[in-house]
Amino acid sequence: APLIFAAASAENSAWRGAALFSVQGAALVDLGPTGKRRAVMGTLAAPLPPSPSLLLEPRSQAIVDLVGNDIGLSDTDIAGLAAGANRMLIGGELIQFLHAQPLGAGRWQLSGLLRGRGGTEPAALAGHPALTSAVLLDEALVPLDALLVPPLANARIAAIGTGDTGAVLADLANPGLSRRPPCPVHARAFSEAGGAVLYCWTRRARGQWRWQDSVEVPLVEEREAYLVGYGSPDAPFASWLLNAASLRLTLAERTALLATHGPATLWVRQIGTFDQSQPVLLTSFS
Repeated sequence: APLIFAAASAENSAWRGAALFSVQGAALVDLGPTGKRRAVMGTLAAPLPPSPSLLLEPRSQAIVDLVGNDIGLSDTDIAGLAAGANRMLIGGELIQFLHAQPLGAGRWQLSGLLRGRGGTEPAALAGHPALTSAVLLDEALVPLDALLVPPLANARIAAIGTGDTGAVLADLANPGLSRRPPCPVHARAFSEAGGAVLYCWTRRARGQWRWQDSVEVPLVEEREAYLVGYGSPDAPFASWLLNAASLRLTLAERTALLATHGPATLWVRQIGTFDQSQPVLLTSFS
């Protein structure tokens, strides 16, 4: 099911919450109140560089300006990270942080980062400019009814607090993210007799972030399927629809691709029930 939340906050602790509405044409559909607890949110005060998001980065930092000077963040340890503590959504990337140091005036330095959590490695690899939104994922978020807030890019939410003269509007960020398959990992190639090459990868599954007792994680999707393409992911020169995590190309097939279309990349996407994953590079032909 789509997972949609509202993060509502204010600059001071006197805030008593707001009424939330789904904007549907000229009408406002009631979504209920936010409650009095303020979400811990703000924006990046400085750009967050790209990251391969493979390992804990003890020296990496993110500088965040929170909406209120009295809102705080806390430290955790490795066990806390493993249990899911200190999760923050920055743009379309989910990070975790070990340490949070106040710098004054609502500015915080987050360090000891785990980047690209929850299958958001493509967003981590792109990095984020200053002023990118940052929201702590905790109990202060307000779950919204997906039947009233469609998981579409044009969905909008309105919030009206006590004494407000008008509504505060927000577009739905990261539409469809919770139902998009994470991109495959561990792309590798094996040379075979006669010049053939076997390209392989490892699938992942939405919501299955732990490898329990070395048992294969559930697929989650209706079927296992992949799209492999040669060329641009948006308009490939050639493509293959597969039901297993491998593709074999002979020497003649690779030579024909290069001769016909020129140098390009070979990539793979996982096909899910509701969407396709981001593409993952398998190799480049040149």
